[in-house]
Amino acid sequence: MTSDSAGIIFRAAALRRFRSLVFLAYRVRSLPHWIFPVRLLPVFILFFAGSASMAGERTLGPDGPPLAYPIQEVNLHLTRQPGKAAFPVRRLSLSGKGTAAFEQGEEFLQVSYSTSALVALLNELYRIRFFELPSQYTARYSVFLKDDGMIATSALRMMDAGSTRICFAVTGYEKCVTYGRDGPYDLENIVNGVFDDLEKRAVGK
Repeated sequence: MTSDSAGIIFRAAALRRFRSLVFLAYRVRSLPHWIFPVRLLPVFILFFAGSASMAGERTLGPDGPPLAYPIQEVNLHLTRQPGKAAFPVRRLSLSGKGTAAFEQGEEFLQVSYSTSALVALLNELYRIRFFELPSQYTARYSVFLKDDGMIATSALRMMDAGSTRICFAVTGYEKCVTYGRDGPYDLENIVNGVFDDLEKRAVGK
């Protein structure tokens, strides 16, 4: 069975379920109020209507990842660019196959990384709506008034400033965000936690 056929069948089942719920709602309205509070009917109908709508979707929003994907295909890549040649680039790669690789300059270490830890990290990214973030935070924008009365926009890029890049990849999809010292701070806290965790694992290996 193709994925399109499966999707059609799934949506049809969800629609039948929703219709049965509407029919049940009309039946329940005839019951005494002490059996079922009629005022709660809209809540139940809206809840299941939302479930039926989500059943017809395949991705988390227009630019998000698939709603379902194998853990073995998940890869997270984190790169820290110090911005100064005297400091090495630091890289982390987390795999859904249960491994993590840490690279700093010529140093390379590989350690185990459980799928439960990876799922917890993914939940943190979902919590801060990572997939809705802009892909670039490294440019600073400002406006100025021109002689002809027009407002113009200028962009300032600090070429020698440090930056961090985090990429989530699964088969057929990739999302990357690059940011500097100005955040986003929720994402920076997550990245700091991952680097600290992997460095401790590498030392204890």
